[in-house]
Amino acid sequence: MVASDEVILHSSWRTIAGGYIGPAALLALAAVALARGGGGTAIVFGILGLGLLSVLVFDVPVSSRFRSDGVERRALLRRHLIEWTDVRQLTRARGKVLSINRFTGDPEMRANRGGLVAVVGKRRYLLVDTAESRDEFDRLMELLEEHASGLVDEDLMPPPDVPPTYLYRRRHWRPDGGTDR
Repeated sequence: MVASDEVILHSSWRTIAGGYIGPAALLALAAVALARGGGGTAIVFGILGLGLLSVLVFDVPVSSRFRSDGVERRALLRRHLIEWTDVRQLTRARGKVLSINRFTGDPEMRANRGGLVAVVGKRRYLLVDTAESRDEFDRLMELLEEHASGLVDEDLMPPPDVPPTYLYRRRHWRPDGGTDR
């Protein structure tokens, strides 16, 4: 159940699952190279695969929980709290480069569909990889107005047709805790 004074945004399943294909392929290549006697090649592929896998499980967010004290990024094996006093700016990630919506005449449809990014000093932390729905955005802006008013920016508004980030999650992730979809 989600508390009323917090907003949870989820990353897309496509990115989460798709991110593991590269490291799995590199580790499989390392195993094949090791079986065929290519020790140096196996070590290189193994190190690359393990490096990518460690980045995925410790730093790629599955979801982010926006609370009164800050935003908590939740990766598979790590939780990272970024306090609002440390966040210099909220921006959006680039989004899909080849999206057909980038070439429409409607400025609302051309809005950036990338996920939210927290700028802390010179570092950028990805909070979620996909844009949230307008309802989620409105709830997030209300929370930010109360606890981090300097970060409220209407330029962050997502396009109107974006589904909520909890759409393909278990029902207990819904903000109202509802039982129907």
